[in-house]
Amino acid sequence: MERRTTRQTVETVKKISQAMPQAKPASKSKSVQLAYFAPEANTVAVAGDFNSWDVQAHMLERNREGWWKTNLKLPSGRYHYRFVINGEQWSEDPENPSKVPNEFASYNSILEVP
Repeated sequence: MERRTTRQTVETVKKISQAMPQAKPASKSKSVQLAYFAPEANTVAVAGDFNSWDVQAHMLERNREGWWKTNLKLPSGRYHYRFVINGEQWSEDPENPSKVPNEFASYNSILEVP
């Protein structure tokens, strides 16, 4: 009895899988530049749902004018992110008006990659 149930279950799953639309091939990543002005900062990073909110995964580089910049390669999609200054101060992107409230009574900036 168990064997028949298992076979029927497998056949049902196969039928459902065949009826479902096939996934589209993965889209190519696109380069997106992010910048943050903080001439007094020692470090600036960007953390977001694209890097599991890792504060060390994407460090920005400082130029002489005090701008910190990085280029991210991301697939198309909508991402939440924040800048992390000196490893402890979290900030939304002041250059990006697109933001949503987060669970910490502040805002996440929104990045749309076409």
